[in-house]
Amino acid sequence: MEFVKLTEDNTTEFEEYVPVDILENIGRTYYRGLVATEYDEPVAGMIWLNKNMREGGPGESNIVWLDLKDETVGDELFREYDRMLDSENITRTSFSLPAKSTKPLKGFLKSRGFSVKLIEGDTIVARL
Repeated sequence: MEFVKLTEDNTTEFEEYVPVDILENIGRTYYRGLVATEYDEPVAGMIWLNKNMREGGPGESNIVWLDLKDETVGDELFREYDRMLDSENITRTSFSLPAKSTKPLKGFLKSRGFSVKLIEGDTIVARL
């Protein structure tokens, strides 16, 4: 398995895998992305936003997109993710995933020590 750090130069390679509205954030300050590939095919990926980076203390990371083929691939993806966070002094991670996310994905995150809570949706509906 190989890991590809997402950059502005290589995002077009993954447009079929990562939702474009999320992928377009790569290149903005503090957005990071990582895709795991096997035989040049994506098998896992993650995009996150690092926060509180200018305060001098440890920063935080918020996962905004995550996709896993299976838990084994997920474990390897998170090990690489942890290495990247260590290099940037990030000590806390949270995630914001749609309520429609699959149960196995939520189960995987729980097994990694995350707590899962329901929050208000990010879709605003206004009647005119």
